[in-house]
Amino acid sequence: IAVATLLFFAIMPLGGLFTSYMNRRSRKYVASQIFTANFHSLRGLDMWMSYLLWVTVFAAKLAESYFLLTLSLRDPIRNLSTMTMRCNGEQWFGDTLCKHQAKIVLGLMLLVDLFLFFLDTYMWYIICNCVFSIGRSFYLGISILTPWRNIFTRLPKRIYSKILATTEMEIK
Repeated sequence: IAVATLLFFAIMPLGGLFTSYMNRRSRKYVASQIFTANFHSLRGLDMWMSYLLWVTVFAAKLAESYFLLTLSLRDPIRNLSTMTMRCNGEQWFGDTLCKHQAKIVLGLMLLVDLFLFFLDTYMWYIICNCVFSIGRSFYLGISILTPWRNIFTRLPKRIYSKILATTEMEIK
């Protein structure tokens, strides 16, 4: 029941918990109807490329998380979880903090590891999205890797031909 409730509250907007706010004729929920509840449905190759993008993101994330985050914590977890501290000479806090020092350090290491786990998800999304965007532009026949010098040297002629020139004028 708890998992179903969590999934329901994660998907359902707060405005629609008790009433259907999408069918009202009021202008109060126009922003929700237009911006947050209106997704373009993908079809065909676009849908499969979106699936492939997310599979690639999570595969890269899984590989990076396993090799760099999980394997680096294997030995510290094994050592710190079984470590018993000999608390001799602690005057300020006594032996209460000293006895749990290994567990505190292990908790801090796991917290940093969890922070890095969530932080690098966005990084992998950016990397994969750039690669997929370049591939998609080549598929569509658009060269996005054109040198900037060529773009800016042809810019005045393009402005003249697109905006200023009419059909009777000669393009220089």
